[in-house]
Amino acid sequence: MRYVFCIAVCCVIVPINGQTTREHPNAYQKSASNAQPPKNQPSSPCTVNVDTVNVNKLSIAQQTDSARKADKDKNNPPSYLRRLVAPETLPNLILCILGIGGIIAAICTLKVIREQTVAIRKSVELQEIPFRQWVDFKNWKTAPRNLPGDGVVLDIQFDIVNPTKMPLMFSQIDLAIGRESVEHKETLMLLPEVPRSIPFSISLTSDQLKDWINSILKLTITGCVHYSDRLGTYIEKPFTGILACNQSWAAFEYRGLPSERTERGP
Repeated sequence: MRYVFCIAVCCVIVPINGQTTREHPNAYQKSASNAQPPKNQPSSPCTVNVDTVNVNKLSIAQQTDSARKADKDKNNPPSYLRRLVAPETLPNLILCILGIGGIIAAICTLKVIREQTVAIRKSVELQEIPFRQWVDFKNWKTAPRNLPGDGVVLDIQFDIVNPTKMPLMFSQIDLAIGRESVEHKETLMLLPEVPRSIPFSISLTSDQLKDWINSILKLTITGCVHYSDRLGTYIEKPFTGILACNQSWAAFEYRGLPSERTERGP
């Protein structure tokens, strides 16, 4: 609003101060000292020859009064209000007022559009809430397996489950355990509450094998699951957690779940 006020002041002052008062000097005005009587004419106190009368001489008093009036007008210029509504500045003043009104109307319109945009965005978000989907990891199982030679691996299996009421399209899951990484790609439709088993294996050290047999083996798992929801939104949901397991049981506990990254599909 400060900028609008400054523009209004400039638009009102500039048209007025930019106009100069025009002077219309009388081209026929002459000084009385330059008037010369006609030559070779007899002077008579009683008669006046009309043909030889100097008209300029007879209008000296009137011309002097006009000059004095002009000087008085210069010393006392018109007031600001009279100059504001003068014929030479009135069109500019009207245009300035119309311009200021247009700027104010545009600002008000932009504010209304912004409020409507925010309201529409909130409405869309509320409508999308019932269609939001995610996946859970359940039924973790672990079992060591000897490899030919001296190597030992730990076979891990879990179920990926769609807990929502609508099917979603699963595409990929990436897992990282220590220095090992596993990538499982499979495009399939996950129906509600229908589990899909994801198996993978990692190598075990002798100390890790002892922990799995005698106490509890804890493994830090980070990963990212990729799927598309009912609205066609492609979602990358990162996760991290601790897998605790031994001969009897296995459980996965989420830790510091990052925010999901989404990308709107076609």
